[in-house]
Amino acid sequence: MAAASGKKGNRSGKAPRRGDVSSGALPGGGGGGAGGGPPSISDTELLSLPVRELNRRLRAAGPEEAARLKTRRRTLKNRGYAANCRAQRSEQRAVLEEQRSHLQAEVTALSREAGAMRSQLARMQAQYRALQSLARDTAAGGGAGAADAAGDGDDARSDGADGAGGGGDSARSDGSAARQ
Repeated sequence: MAAASGKKGNRSGKAPRRGDVSSGALPGGGGGGAGGGPPSISDTELLSLPVRELNRRLRAAGPEEAARLKTRRRTLKNRGYAANCRAQRSEQRAVLEEQRSHLQAEVTALSREAGAMRSQLARMQAQYRALQSLARDTAAGGGAGAADAAGDGDDARSDGADGAGGGGDSARSDGSAARQ
């Protein structure tokens, strides 16, 4: 068990050395050894110690105490990692919620715009159909709408002819009346 814990706690990439763990008490600590008494290193100190310093201190501890402290250190570190992960997840969730609300507002605006465009298209299609119907009636030469349209056009032509030449045939025959 101590060998497996030694590998797990060893992050330097080197294989654990034999004889790293020897019996005895931890320096600066209370009772160690196989008694399983209170930890001789506080949790904050256990977390803040570099691995080399921790291993140096664990050499003086018994194998069971060393394994227990390494397990405790790993548990405390995992708690910290989990807390960081929760904080990041919460932050990311807030960012995603903000993006979602922004996108929903954009979808709503685009939906309104699409509705307005659909109604404009429907008006334009109705206008096109009315113009198409008028064009068919005019081309067929019948219907009240065609007569009115034809009459208006004739009036405009006759007004233009009267105002331009004044006399009609004399101006068109040889062009001499226009020059005078």
